[in-house]
Amino acid sequence: MAFEYPTYLHCECEFGGKMYDAVFYLENTTQLKLELTDRITNEEWHNTLTESFVEELTKKTGNFKRFDVFCSMIQSALSKRSHFLKLDLLNYEDLNEIRRIKILNDCLPPQCPVAVSGNKRYLILSYITEFDKIHYPIPLISIGYPTPDVYRSIIHKLRVKLFDSRSAAVLSEQQSDRIGTCKTISKLQSENAALKQEILYMKESLDKVKSYHETHLDSDPYLLLNKAKHLELKTFVNNLETELFEAKSKSSRQMIEYTREIARLQADLEAAAITQRGMRRKITQLSEELCLLKGRCTENPAVLYRSLILQAIN
Repeated sequence: MAFEYPTYLHCECEFGGKMYDAVFYLENTTQLKLELTDRITNEEWHNTLTESFVEELTKKTGNFKRFDVFCSMIQSALSKRSHFLKLDLLNYEDLNEIRRIKILNDCLPPQCPVAVSGNKRYLILSYITEFDKIHYPIPLISIGYPTPDVYRSIIHKLRVKLFDSRSAAVLSEQQSDRIGTCKTISKLQSENAALKQEILYMKESLDKVKSYHETHLDSDPYLLLNKAKHLELKTFVNNLETELFEAKSKSSRQMIEYTREIARLQADLEAAAITQRGMRRKITQLSEELCLLKGRCTENPAVLYRSLILQAIN
């Protein structure tokens, strides 16, 4: 039996103004486990519903449901995914009051007699349609308040399950790796065998060609002539390749020399430009001094003479 919903569900529910932790999970394909815990007092109620119990319960209500359908209905009610499904939590007194007003007159199965117990609870799954309202009462047995020993036992069991699951996961991964490695080795071996076969076939073909040439070459003048031409062309090609290589080497060397010469000439050109700029500045300076001297000469020869003497001294 395949279930189209999660096989584990934990949610918070409110019944009668109190908050509860509700746990729903399938132990196997024919057993449903329900757990309810008061969030204030930590009191717990559990029950395990079998497939036969659920189908007998639903049959007595007049609206039969298969086990997987009933499980889906409980889960939808807990997660509040459907407004047609509703959950209520009743104690012994509440249930007696409902029975008194004939609401659940024939719903409780004989397997779940109502005992006078203040600790027992009944989870009522109500299926509400436009013209009908069906109640499925699910008894929950009080487990009491958990003690430190109970917590230690739960922790121990959880640790065992955790380590078992980790070991199973590691083992599964190792097996997967081994299977993958074996497949890779098998594939490589197959490819290696195919390549060996292909090499063998090519070797045989080459041997046949060699044997044919060795057998017919000496007796066939045409083949001898072709071989001579082939050797001649091969020599010619080799000579051309050698000449080309030498020409490339020579060209490369000349290119290097030209590059160096160009760099040297550029350096000389830059030095000449610098010298030219210096000469131009010197000519400009001398021209200015000449104009100055000419101007002074026309004004006062004695002053010009004294200026020349001072310049000569400096």
